[in-house]
Amino acid sequence: MRQAIALAIGVACLVVGSASAGGLGTANGPTGILIAHGLAPNDDVRLGADYFLSYGSDLARVVISPAKWAPSDWIKFAIVAGLASAVSDKDTDIQAWFQRNRTKGTDRLARIGEPLGNGRYLFPSLGLTYCYGRIFGDEKVQRASLLSIESVLVSGAVSGGIKYLAHKRRPFETAPGEDDIPWSGPALNSTDVSFPSGHATVAFAVATIMASEYKDHRIVPPLAYTAASLVGFSRLNSNSHWLSDVIVGAAIGHFTARVIESIHGGNGDSSLGLAPVLDENGVGLSLAVKF
Repeated sequence: MRQAIALAIGVACLVVGSASAGGLGTANGPTGILIAHGLAPNDDVRLGADYFLSYGSDLARVVISPAKWAPSDWIKFAIVAGLASAVSDKDTDIQAWFQRNRTKGTDRLARIGEPLGNGRYLFPSLGLTYCYGRIFGDEKVQRASLLSIESVLVSGAVSGGIKYLAHKRRPFETAPGEDDIPWSGPALNSTDVSFPSGHATVAFAVATIMASEYKDHRIVPPLAYTAASLVGFSRLNSNSHWLSDVIVGAAIGHFTARVIESIHGGNGDSSLGLAPVLDENGVGLSLAVKF
């Protein structure tokens, strides 16, 4: 039951973001949703008190989005919930495959990816990027940095809340051959917080903002999502997360960032597809980006 509840909430966050950013069930897209709730988009993103105060109101806009769900939203919820549940059932087999094929080369690759989803490196990097934009008068860089920081914090709060609700045991804490992964939530302790992946959440939040803000530079979206995918790979390779953790975390980060982007006058129309691939050749992730 806890597993079903946690998966449902994780996927609900995914669909909330999709509905808000993509305009599911509405004729006017994200702007229509905001106006329907008496919340006009705000494209003025500047560092100051208003910027920090907007965190709470922007989070509220995400939370109230389900009030406008149409039947098509619930259909999408059912589809994605089924996918997440199916992947969750294969988590142990998938993780065993990653560990059997772990090499020094994959470890080196994972060491490159891990910092890209780690707040200890991400926040200073985004802060320095903002300072660069401020010093050289590049408003686009300033905007992208501030939206990235907000997206990381908002999506991280959502992801963190689900972690304490779910309390899913991490792969390295699970005995080899144990097929039934324990879910012991809700609880306030910091053990067994595998679902969803916080690294994947924040990595895809930043990637989505950068891909949207710099969509006119064709190289930026694929580079951004490749870097975020590398973060997801690093969490699987290091035995820190299950594949379902990474998929739901990536979805939360991506769709939350699309909501933040649309609230602040952006298009939020970069389309990301992330799905597991299971065949006779092995296990992996399929990533499709439309821009």
